[in-house]
Amino acid sequence: MLEAVHIDGSQGEGGGQLVRTSIILSGLFGYPLSIANIRAGRSKPGLAAQHVASVSLLVDICNGSSNGALIGSSELEFVPGKSSSSIAEYNANVGTAGSCTLLIQSALPVLIFSGKHKRSLRLIGGSDVPFSPPANHTINVLLPLLNQLLPGLGLELEVIRRGYNPRGQGHLHLSSKECNIMQYDPWDWPIRPSTETCIWSIHGVVYGQADLVDKQCVARMLESELEILLSILLPSFPQEPCNVRVDETPDGAEVAPAHHKHFKRARKEKITGQIGICVWIQCSEQTSCGDSSETSKIRAMLSASTLCHRVEDVFSACARSSSTDSAPKPGPALLALLRELRFLLESQCCVDEHTADQLIVYMVFAIRGLKKTGSIGSGKTYKILVAPPSDHSTLHLATVLQLINTCEYLLDVCTISLETVSGGCRMLTFLVK
Repeated sequence: MLEAVHIDGSQGEGGGQLVRTSIILSGLFGYPLSIANIRAGRSKPGLAAQHVASVSLLVDICNGSSNGALIGSSELEFVPGKSSSSIAEYNANVGTAGSCTLLIQSALPVLIFSGKHKRSLRLIGGSDVPFSPPANHTINVLLPLLNQLLPGLGLELEVIRRGYNPRGQGHLHLSSKECNIMQYDPWDWPIRPSTETCIWSIHGVVYGQADLVDKQCVARMLESELEILLSILLPSFPQEPCNVRVDETPDGAEVAPAHHKHFKRARKEKITGQIGICVWIQCSEQTSCGDSSETSKIRAMLSASTLCHRVEDVFSACARSSSTDSAPKPGPALLALLRELRFLLESQCCVDEHTADQLIVYMVFAIRGLKKTGSIGSGKTYKILVAPPSDHSTLHLATVLQLINTCEYLLDVCTISLETVSGGCRMLTFLVK
């Protein structure tokens, strides 16, 4: 058996990102893992329901075992086994509104890199909850990038039912195609593209429990504001028409019993009409192939999102009013989202920070795969220009870098560095060993 790796759970950001990245690396390399002082500095230390569900899911996928995977536990032992090729679908239920997209963060790398057969996940919990990527970010930002990195994998995520805080009960289904030969096409985005072959597109989705009329009003307002933003910041670039749609996917309130404790909490906190917005801005480069056809590759991907408990946080006047004096105007949450998008566009970065910290594990294992096949040699570098730190920055990026750079099983693959460059952006560099 491989020697166990011991992790201090209070280092770095000292939260769930450390737990998730640690069990991912353990599951991929097969070494036993122990983590102490889990989330020691948090107001509610120890494992939360979402972390417990992540560990249980990885135990199933890796055919392993765990000790201490309990809510509130400050210590965890995880011993992976050998991933079974006979199981095509895995299921996990957080039991609360804990984030399903964070479950995907924990499980997907192991599913992808531990075997080449078709796999899927069915997850129950929160699809769109605070402090985690919304489902639409995973669908429209993360998965398109992973499908470009790993051609042929065909990752797709379906939101069957949305789940909000505090009720949860969202239902997500993640699937991939049969992929017998793993291919790799690592990202190399040292600068934002500025050629005429690049086309910029901006998309958004408005969703939630708010009335349809309110969501339609927000969508129209958002589309208008985004068109103005692009005309100011990207005036000379080819652009597709701005597209903001309304999503009416039902939520977990329809399946949770009316007497459930989360309904009582929702009434007490007046959480009855949550409304969410997710926006992504994509730069794609058109390239010609030998057979005279054209392909499109993503060269930059920026995103921002917000989730509010009240419609009034998104627009400051009643959408149904016919009075000119009370015509809808952007509320504080929508204005903050627009400021964040403007910040990303003005920075000239290629990817936002919250997307970058999710990409690192996949990038490292893609490089590892290329090394195994002899496709790349020592000294090769790949670079990704990440947005400057902002008011929304976390320590997730630094935590992932620290864990991967100190993982002895990756010491012969690559070294990752993060350096500030002109304009305040940060250059994420992968140097092949």
